[in-house]
Amino acid sequence: IFHLSDLHFGLEDRTALAWVEGCIAREKPEALAITGDLTMRARRREFVAAVAWIGALAPPVTIEVGDHD
Repeated sequence: IFHLSDLHFGLEDRTALAWVEGCIAREKPEALAITGDLTMRARRREFVAAVAWIGALAPPVTIEVGDHD
């Protein structure tokens, strides 16, 4: 399982996301767990960006959102 936390889409770090994508591609985890704040301010565009990024990842994903969402 590969764990990510507090992605904060809306103020995301694209360099860090690219690095994570590389790690996931190399390590080939069976699943991803994403916890904490998915968005910065719970704006629709932030959720759309998060869903697009997460949807492009290969492994199955579970999400537990945070207080920003």
